[in-house]
Amino acid sequence: MTDITDVKMEESMIEYKEAENEHTDWDFPPNLANYPEPPTIALIQQGYALLDDDKALSNVQALKVGWRQVLNCAPFILSCIGQGYDSGAASIIASMPSFLVDFGSPKPGDPTANYVPSLWLSLWSAFVTLGMAIGAVSCGTLVDRFGPRRTSMVTSTLMIAAVSLQCFAVNRIMLLFGKLLAGIPMGIFIVSASNFISESVNMKLRAPLSSLIPFSTSIGLVFGLTTGNMNLGQMVAWKSWRMTLACQYIFPALTVLGLIFAADSPVYAVRQGKPAVARKMLGKLYGIKDVEVINARLAAIQHTVAAEEMAHEHYGNAGWAELMSNPVDAKRTLTSVGVWVAQVMGGMSFLAQGIYFLSQLDIEFTVIFGITAGLASLSAVVSFFTGYIIEFLGRRTVFVYGNIAHTCVLIAIGGLGWASSQKAGWALALLMNLALSTQGFAVNAPAYTLMNELSSVRLRAKTQAVATCALNIFACAFNLMTPYIFQTPGNLGAKTALIFAGLNVFVVVFGFLYVPETRNRTAAEIDVLYENHIAARHFAKTDTAALMH
Repeated sequence: MTDITDVKMEESMIEYKEAENEHTDWDFPPNLANYPEPPTIALIQQGYALLDDDKALSNVQALKVGWRQVLNCAPFILSCIGQGYDSGAASIIASMPSFLVDFGSPKPGDPTANYVPSLWLSLWSAFVTLGMAIGAVSCGTLVDRFGPRRTSMVTSTLMIAAVSLQCFAVNRIMLLFGKLLAGIPMGIFIVSASNFISESVNMKLRAPLSSLIPFSTSIGLVFGLTTGNMNLGQMVAWKSWRMTLACQYIFPALTVLGLIFAADSPVYAVRQGKPAVARKMLGKLYGIKDVEVINARLAAIQHTVAAEEMAHEHYGNAGWAELMSNPVDAKRTLTSVGVWVAQVMGGMSFLAQGIYFLSQLDIEFTVIFGITAGLASLSAVVSFFTGYIIEFLGRRTVFVYGNIAHTCVLIAIGGLGWASSQKAGWALALLMNLALSTQGFAVNAPAYTLMNELSSVRLRAKTQAVATCALNIFACAFNLMTPYIFQTPGNLGAKTALIFAGLNVFVVVFGFLYVPETRNRTAAEIDVLYENHIAARHFAKTDTAALMH
């Protein structure tokens, strides 16, 4: 008896050969015939036609069609709130009297006041980012093996343990390892959420949903600041800094609850050779019951994955070395890394210490908190709308010109380092927090979107992991150095911003030379543009159809 699978494979191969003879616009990889339930040519063409229809959708239409995709992304985005909350809570906890009693040292020249020594301020910040680097690089393997849904679900339980270690810390070293352990799931959450969005939503929603990741961290920052401010005056640890940290339990608990009902990535299911699971995920994401439409969308995914596997077949299974194995993949990897490291070059390590830095300048805390909370809320609003702005203006435009504006803000902050009046202090507080918004607009939202689009489908999880890991390694190094620059022994104060303004000039140049415009491009089209060595500044105006012939 002839095996049905063999018959289907033979039929598919015949169709592929016929298509090649007819000189169609599509390149049909032979390995696609070896896939479980391989698609027909007609289905592949129908699938790409549906992707073309997605391009034509307005933002409102995309939300109307893809609201289920938004709901399925919600638990992944929710998991990222914890990172922002931790950042906001950490910045205000360092100023809490009860925390300074437990972990501070007498301030030089004023033994009645306590402060956090630069060494420990640096180590706590650095160990969080070190943990995020470990989490990010491990997530590349975890997502490839277990998928983003299961990865985030298990990681949420690790986050609960990390929060507990911080809440019950009795010395600086215990708190240090609590921060390291908390950083690991934070790094995993970012990569896992980015991976799910890049592989599970239509292209019109990629940028808006990707921008919700920095939006969620901004919301978390506001929650952390507000919760910390409510507990600021308490002298009992469990009513002040410990209670502030304990509120982080909420986010991993809600994440697990949401992921129980969420879909997993259909691309992950295809790579695992499970087309039936992929169909189920597509039905859940698109809310469609038409089997032919589901099969068409599945066929487009299968074709893209198979084409990339053919391009790398001599490398075997996707490995870390492939990220730099040839000029094309190396360029895509390094561009993704550069887009992320731009956050550090733009002064992230300095701006994140804003509350503590300003409190050391004897500016009234109510003024500092009011400005910080207000502009953190503005940053959240900016992040929310940036996704639609970069969908309208383009990723490249926002990245390049946004960083020019951010550089100007950093120069203004540095200039105030020579002023000493009270009004100058208020202006400094305003500009430092405004810089968080300009950086969020120029770098954060474009970085999340571009990271989801620059990498190939085959290497996406590993590229996302390496880019996020690189960010956190650089952030770790800068978090260690920066407190020594703005306070003892450097004592540069606000002039520290001038260093980052100079570094951000290189970010602008990098953006012009290497950051492409990927708006309204499918994964297959982006592959073609890179493989044909199209310059980044020419991506938007290049006709990919002509290159595919």
